[in-house]
Amino acid sequence: MAFGDEAWFSDVAWNLAHRFRLANDIFPLTGLESGIGIVSETFYYFLLSCVFRLAGVGLLQARLLSLLGAGATILILAYRLRGFAWIAVAASPSFLIAAHTGRPEAVGVMLFTAYLIIAISDAWAPMGILGGLSFFISPIGGFWVSGAFLSWLILSAGWKRRLLAAALFALSLLLSLGLTALLGGPRFLPSDIYGNYYIPFLANQNPLFLLKAVIKKTYWFYLIRLKDPVITALFAAGILSAAIRRFRIGREERIVWLSFALGVILSGLAVSRTPDYYFVYLLVPASIAAGLALRQTKAPRSLALFGLFALLGLTKTSWDTGRLPDSDPPSKAASLRDDIPQGAGVVGPVNLWYVLYDKRLIFPLFAELTESKEKFLARMDSLSPGFIVLTDRDTSGWLWEMAQEGRLVRRIPFRGYFMSASPKPIKELLLYRLKPPESETR
Repeated sequence: MAFGDEAWFSDVAWNLAHRFRLANDIFPLTGLESGIGIVSETFYYFLLSCVFRLAGVGLLQARLLSLLGAGATILILAYRLRGFAWIAVAASPSFLIAAHTGRPEAVGVMLFTAYLIIAISDAWAPMGILGGLSFFISPIGGFWVSGAFLSWLILSAGWKRRLLAAALFALSLLLSLGLTALLGGPRFLPSDIYGNYYIPFLANQNPLFLLKAVIKKTYWFYLIRLKDPVITALFAAGILSAAIRRFRIGREERIVWLSFALGVILSGLAVSRTPDYYFVYLLVPASIAAGLALRQTKAPRSLALFGLFALLGLTKTSWDTGRLPDSDPPSKAASLRDDIPQGAGVVGPVNLWYVLYDKRLIFPLFAELTESKEKFLARMDSLSPGFIVLTDRDTSGWLWEMAQEGRLVRRIPFRGYFMSASPKPIKELLLYRLKPPESETR
């Protein structure tokens, strides 16, 4: 079953394809239905909307773009490094998750991989053009790309080339920002949902906060805790090789290691939280650094080493996924459509989006902003959804009470995780007909 964030991205891409607007209809009364603002993965939404246009709407189609991005990353590494580092990358738990999730990380990693290779190749024009665009494929990827760009500026020669590259970077950033503002609706500034997500140090005057923001982020702790053993092993191989050479590393490796350091710093300062799916960006400097460091190693030894790293990654992935329960396919939940009349809306988990994308599916995010059940019910009545879909977990108390005042239509057996943050699987979906507003019962 889909995760909530996948439905979020797919709904914006659907709106872009059909309304030519970067908007989200899942969370009503938040302003997102009129536009999501300038914090946007604009070009990712454009690519995903093209996939929906060509292949139809569905969970598999939403994940297809990530699979293509992951495949392109492997091809770039295999072609440029001419070694076996790609074998370890293909077995990385973080990479496998990104490749099979309808989020922009896999495409962002592909861009960051290509960008770091371009920086090593000293191609200043593509660096400038792609640098500004990167923020609108994945904002977190944009910070990593910026780290690579700053590394190239520091280590490259020629003031003219650096100035021209910086000018192209700024121009592409401004043009992308203008396009996003045009498609993002009347709201130019980000929605309140993004309010405390980016640039957290603007709201904190503690001088130690900047240092804590970098150190306390997940990157270092994930490396130590072997969250992804492939990334840790690749970094260790690169560092060990450099130590054997008494850290006499060439310009290419210096760019990679400096990009890693600056990427961690920029991400730590610019993003208030770093969830698991951002961790995959570490794989790019790790794989390229190890690939460059071991390029002089004899092929059989290099193959055996990267094969060992891949085995570690596959073992970790098998261990993590083996503890998850089996899930029913999304097609089983499609039977919900039979109980929803034409024009009626659905209130429920956003994971249902791929079943009900052509109907009105909403999630009452505004419930957190209301002080009483009466105000909550008034807002729900103003939406007049007609039906409500609930699980027996992770449900607002008011929403649950509202449903029980209505009529139970059907119980649908279902196995799996239904909410992104749900710690336990559910066993069934409950479909209730909402109690009609008082104005309709008179």
